Amino acid sequence: MGVNEDLRDASISHAIYLERFKTSTVNAMLKVLSETDRELSYRIASRYERGLSTARLERLLRDIQGILHEGQTDFTDALRRAAREFARYESDLLIRRVDGILPIDWTFSRPTLTQIWAATTSRPFDGHLLGDSLGTYERRSRDLISSELRRGWIAGDSIDTMVQRVRGTRSMGYRDGIIETKRRSATALVRTFINHVHSTARDLTYQENGDLVKGVQWVSTLDGRTSLICISLDGKVFPVDEGIRPPAHWNCRSTTVPVIKSWRELGLDIDELEPGSRASMDGQVPETETYGAWLKKKPAAFQREVLGDARYKAWKAGEVPIDRFADNGKVLSLQELGLKEAG
Repeated sequence: MGVNEDLRDASISHAIYLERFKTSTVNAMLKVLSETDRELSYRIASRYERGLSTARLERLLRDIQGILHEGQTDFTDALRRAAREFARYESDLLIRRVDGILPIDWTFSRPTLTQIWAATTSRPFDGHLLGDSLGTYERRSRDLISSELRRGWIAGDSIDTMVQRVRGTRSMGYRDGIIETKRRSATALVRTFINHVHSTARDLTYQENGDLVKGVQWVSTLDGRTSLICISLDGKVFPVDEGIRPPAHWNCRSTTVPVIKSWRELGLDIDELEPGSRASMDGQVPETETYGAWLKKKPAAFQREVLGDARYKAWKAGEVPIDRFADNGKVLSLQELGLKEAG
């Protein structure tokens, strides 16, 4: 097994632990929000009443906006602290992994935490900057709760009914209330942003060590929950300073791995070691199973579920390779694909 193959295996193993870290971070962030959620329920229960006047309703809505804004500030501060600590860890871990696998001594360049964090906050993920995503989350939470309160006020709902709309019902485990919807949105935001931090920290480390790293390979999770975008990107190699990087979408679980140069590409007059040697530095992209190769081994029902009927038929007939179902991070319909192929 060569260096690049070893690095890919290490990256896949790390991705498993990364998902667990995302979950622990989500739990910590939801704990921060839980105080806000309790205050919302209490304020509505104590201030809302049947036949509430328009003026008092507006005061209640302003109070709720203030509660949400204060909670959002705490949430944002906690998320930024957790993300900054994780950013430094990711860059250091990558260097330790490469250093432990390389058969030669190498002096690595390390991006500073300031550089990593600046890139993390200035690069968009899923088309939006962190500040924009946080602002959107706060506005949607406010609008959702305000809309429900106005609707209940117009319908003449009781206090109990209104509180249940916001908090949810015990019989449903409180999963049917607005607060749960708000928490699901926060969960998606945290998981996606942590992936963005992970990807950015690795990307800057690749760029800082461009004399060693010649490319960046996309690695997708091999299971039935992987998106068409990530299926199409799996195994693709991009230049160190170009190309798409994870997250490709909300809740993206993909990662990247560096493609290390060969001895000759490093300017060393050394022949490659015998095949099978862990110390091989052939500079080749790992010939590891891609998502398409993996999917071919699965039952037809599973393949159809992952791709959908139309794409499944086109792929099975050999008309469309699996990596053609998306383009530059955008899923293509078969009609759009046909137009691109025709061009």
